Amino acid sequence: MSGQSEVKFIWINANGLNSNLRGRSIGDFLDEFMKSDYDCIMVQEPRYKIDKQNSGSCNWESLCKMKKMTALFTANEKGSGGVATIWKNATVETKIEQLQMTEIVAGEAILSCFIMNGEAFAVCNIYASSANKEDERGKLFRTLGEVLPEAPIIGGDFNIVLDTV
Repeated sequence: MSGQSEVKFIWINANGLNSNLRGRSIGDFLDEFMKSDYDCIMVQEPRYKIDKQNSGSCNWESLCKMKKMTALFTANEKGSGGVATIWKNATVETKIEQLQMTEIVAGEAILSCFIMNGEAFAVCNIYASSANKEDERGKLFRTLGEVLPEAPIIGGDFNIVLDTV
C-alpha cells in the first residue's frame, strides 16, 4: 500500500434479503454495491437463516466470494434480524491491512478491525431489534460498552426514538 487511502462505508437496513418481494435478488443487491463508490456495506436485517448456510441456492458466503467480496453474516434459526458486513476484495487488497471481522454479540453486532495508513480502526455494525424488550436492549448496549475497543465507529439500526417531536 502506498499513499493515503480512505474507505467509504454505507449502513443499510435491507429488511430481509431472503425476501424476493421487490423482484430483486441478493445477487442484484451485491451487483449494485460493486458498482458503487463504497468499500464496505453494513447490512441490518439480512434475515440469514442458519439452515440456509449450506444450501446451494442460498449460500451467501459463496455468492460473495464469487463476486469478489469478503463477508461475515450473522444467523439464527428464525432467520430474523441479524447483521452482515461485506467488503469489496479490491479494498481489502489495496487500501487496508489486517482485516479481522468478528461477531461480538451473537446475531446483533459485527466488529471490523483493520489498519489503514498506519492507523488502527474499529468499525461496528449493529442491529438492535425493535422486538427486544427494553431490558434485552439495555443488555446489548451494556455488552457493547464492555467489548468495543476505544473510539470505534458505530453504525446500524438501533430502533430507538431519541426525540418524539
